[in-house]
Amino acid sequence: EVAERFDRFAPDGSPLRSWMRMVFVRVGQAADEEGGENYELARRLPPVDLTAPPVDTLPVTGDGSTDRDALTPDGGLLPEVPPAELGRLSIEAFGTPLLWKLLLEYNNVDDPAHFNGPLAVPPMGEAP
Repeated sequence: EVAERFDRFAPDGSPLRSWMRMVFVRVGQAADEEGGENYELARRLPPVDLTAPPVDTLPVTGDGSTDRDALTPDGGLLPEVPPAELGRLSIEAFGTPLLWKLLLEYNNVDDPAHFNGPLAVPPMGEAP
């Protein structure tokens, strides 16, 4: 994420000073690649049963973004999940960002960049 604000200009209109704001996210190797930093952690995660009936649903609309103005059946606001952040959807469903592939596989999502919800959440087994 990058944002720049110009606050001083020369008489001809060219910028002389600006403020930059940048946000970086560290991305490691995939959890399913042996030797990756998350590989050992992923091996300790509880298994997800992709054949069992769903235990919950994750409200998602559009292309992976949560409808922040919609209400749950009990009248509360839906959980806020930023658009298309698969790790955050996995955290909401399982409490870890490493299981987003299983969440999409369970919901037969072929394109992680474009999908609609709600997403069904499969049950998790016991931790190894």
